[in-house]
Formats: sequence, structure tokens, C-alpha cells
Amino acid sequence: GVIRSSLPRIPLVPKYSAIDSELIRVNVIKSFMRIQRMLKRALKLNTYSIASQGAVLITGVLFAVILSRLVSVTDYGLLTSFISFVVFITILSDMGLRTTATKYVGDAFFSKKSDLWKYITQLTTLRFILVISMGIAVFLLAEPLSRTILHDAQYAFVFQFTGIVSIIYSAMHFFEGLVSAANRYEYTFAGSAITNVGRLVLPIIAVMFISPTAEWAIAGVAGGYLLGAVSYSVFFRRVYGFKFEWSGGLGEEMKRYAIYAALIGWSVAFFSYFDTVLLNAFLSPDRVALYKAAQQVLIGVVSLAPISYFVIFTFFVELEANKKRKEQVEAYAQALKYGLVFFIPVSVMMFVLSSEIIGFLFLPTYAASARALQAFAALPAFYFLFNVNMNALFARGEIRPAAGLYILAAILSVALNVFLIPIFGFVGSAITYSAAFIAPTIISIPLLMQRLSLGINLRALVKPFLASAVATASVLFVKSQITGNELLLIILFPAVCAAVYLALLDDDDRRVLKALVELFRGKERAA
Repeated sequence: GVIRSSLPRIPLVPKYSAIDSELIRVNVIKSFMRIQRMLKRALKLNTYSIASQGAVLITGVLFAVILSRLVSVTDYGLLTSFISFVVFITILSDMGLRTTATKYVGDAFFSKKSDLWKYITQLTTLRFILVISMGIAVFLLAEPLSRTILHDAQYAFVFQFTGIVSIIYSAMHFFEGLVSAANRYEYTFAGSAITNVGRLVLPIIAVMFISPTAEWAIAGVAGGYLLGAVSYSVFFRRVYGFKFEWSGGLGEEMKRYAIYAALIGWSVAFFSYFDTVLLNAFLSPDRVALYKAAQQVLIGVVSLAPISYFVIFTFFVELEANKKRKEQVEAYAQALKYGLVFFIPVSVMMFVLSSEIIGFLFLPTYAASARALQAFAALPAFYFLFNVNMNALFARGEIRPAAGLYILAAILSVALNVFLIPIFGFVGSAITYSAAFIAPTIISIPLLMQRLSLGINLRALVKPFLASAVATASVLFVKSQITGNELLLIILFPAVCAAVYLALLDDDDRRVLKALVELFRGKERAA
């Protein structure tokens, strides 16, 4: 058969013997088959993970749209701040243990090491000691925290709920990591659906049938997280069973990894979620609500990623455990290509249609959120690159450079927020959030290129920038001719991008599409 250009190129040397030519042909076919198997395996895992992200996207957007209409702007600000506080406490108390557990439990699971249950037992115990201690401290200090951060002791209930729910959320978060470590993404999809549907439905029921206040909305969200914690604990038992093994230490290598993972965890807490603490300290809850509305759109957008960040991590862990470095390089190159093909147009769309997106999703009282959304617009492509690059480094055990980049992001986040929020308000925090991701991402790109012996393929950037330019011209033209049709413009932009991509498919694109078709056909036959 014909060997397509997407396969590894063999230099043509005229003096090959017939035996040499046959060996080359066999090696190329083996390489093609290896790439196809890796691609199908990655796509299968990615399909389940993308389905999980789809549950996050749909329920997250519905949560923002519906709850912002059912409660006041101030109560919506308190509700979304509570969610950020819970995640902040969870990551702060985690000390990198989820990342450490995913790395070493996954490695032990796939390489069938006898240390599997020792890792699970000791890391799980330590994780819960930490979060329970911190949760109790937050609950007991609820009133002074409320006076300091929210400027009013009457909001103490926000921190009382935060102390309790952070323990529940941590259980869900940790068991999800262990299930994902085994690449059982059918369970993470189910758990994500249960958690996010519960987090959406229960607060709506609470505010509609009991009281449209922040207290009852928060209680509903807590119920959703409880459903998720129970679900993931059940899935954990199905994947691993149950065993208790405490004997023996964790080893110096794991301890070093855990120290760097803890530094990363604290950095993530500060550069991703501490902005809400600072916003509340500088601004009123109703201004925080405007910021959180734009941020919810951003979270929805990055949840649309065609390549799951966490699949990169667990898939790389599996390949690392089996010493398959070539497959790692191929998987990374494909993730980079198709992630940027998706996110570059998304970034441009967020900037060009910020007012239309906010106007379509939220009430007119949230119109000012469009300015924050424009400040977020540069972020999606960099957010994708940052997460893929960091997860690739984690999986390969190269955690020290990753820790340095996370610490840089945390320092930038805190420093810029303190400087910009007093000047630009909530838009200043949006600028900071973007900058805190973009700076370390730029540094990480040559680092990963060197580690994986890859070059930057500038040609791969031509299509997304071309599609973005054509789509921008199209929506601006339609916008000048038709007014007041936000949904039309929001649909038109990705439709034009898709048309440009279809016109420019290459052999590599066709290979991926073929693997996807075969994957779904296989599922249909299985059904």
C-alpha cells in the first residue's frame, strides 16, 4: 500500500538491497500500526474525559445562567465566592497528595507493583488528616474570617459551610484522582455527571421552593458535592477493591515528589482561587458577581478542550510505566496540534463577541462582565498549553521545573491582584488571572520542546489563525447588517471556522478522523 506523508519519513538511498528495502517497509508498517494503536487508545480515554468535561460545561453554564436569575447579584457573588473558597481550601490542604497519588498509584497499578495498597492507604490517610484539620479551623474561625474578607459578620455562614464542605469536596477530589489513575474514565464521566447535575439541581430546588437566598443555594451545592463524594468512593471500590496496608515507608523518591507537588498545590491555590479572596477584600459581593459571571464563561470554554489535560497526565503515566517514550512524544505532538486548532479561534471569538456572549447568557445587570471576558480572551490557548505542559512534566517525574513555573504564577497572581484590583476593579483581577497563566506558559514551551526533542511547527498555527481571521470578518460584516441577534453571531463564528478547517484537511487530520469513526463504530457494535 501507499505510505502516507504523515508517517515517519525514510530517506531515499539508491543502493538498498532487496532485503534492506523489505526491512524498511516492514519497519514503516510497524511504526504506522503502533501510532494507530496509540491514537485509538488515547482517543478512547479522551472520549470519556471529554464527556466528563461536557457535563461540567453544560451544568456549569446552566448553573450560572439560572442561579444568577433566581438570586440577587449580591447573593450570587456570595454563592460563587463560597465555591471558590471550598476549592481554595481543598487544594491548599491537599499539599500535592492527589498528584502524588495519581502518579505513584497509577504507576503501581499498571506495572503491577506490590506497593499499590501501601501507597493508597498511607496517602489517603494523610490527605484526610490534613483536610479535616483545616476544615475544622475554618469552621471555628468563620466569624472573624467573614468580618475580614466579606466585611460583615452576618456572612459567617459562608465560611461555616466552607469548613464542612471542603472535607466533602476533598473526598470527591481525591477519589476521583485515584479512579483516574487507573484510566477508568467511564467512572469519572459518571461521577462528573452525578456531581454536576446534583450541584445544579439541588440549589435550584432549594432557592425555588424554600428561600431565594445565598444560604439555601450554598446548602444545595453542598448536597451536590456530597453526592459526588459518595459516587467516587463507590467507583474507587470497584476499581481497586479494599485492602489496608500500612507497613513500610513511602520512599525518598516519592517524598521528594510530594514536596514539589505540595509547592505546586499551594501555588495553584493562590494563582487560581485566591483572586476571589482578594476581590472580596477589596470589593463588594455584587462586583465580585460580575467577575465570577465572566470567569464562569471562561471555565465553560476551557472545559470544551478537545484534548483532556488529565488524560495527558494519566496516559503519560501509563506510557512512562511501560517505558514508551516515543509514544509520549507522538501523543504530546498530537495534543498540541489539535488543542491549538480549537483554542486559538475560541480566544479570538471571546474577544470579538464578548458583549454578545454575556448578553445572551446573563441579565442586563451583568453587562459590565463583558470587559472582564475580554481580559480573559487571550487565556484559553495559553491555559491549554500550560496544563498540557505541566501534566507532561508531572507524568515523566520532572516535577522540579514544573514547581518553579507554578510558584512564578502564584507570585504574579498575588502581586498583580494587589496592584491592579484597586485601579481597575474586577477587570484588574481578570487581567491578572490571564497574565499569571501566560507568563509561565511562554517559559514552559521551550522547556518541553527540549525534554521531548520536538521542534515548534509554525505551519500548524496557520490554519487556526486563518480560520479566526475569516470568522472575525464574517461576524463583523453580519453584525454591521443585523442588530440584536446575539445567538446568530455566536453560532456563525465556530461554523465559519469549521468550514475553513474542512477545506484544509491534511493526511494527519484524516487519520485522526478515521480513528474516531472506527472508535464509535466499535462502540455501536458493542451496544
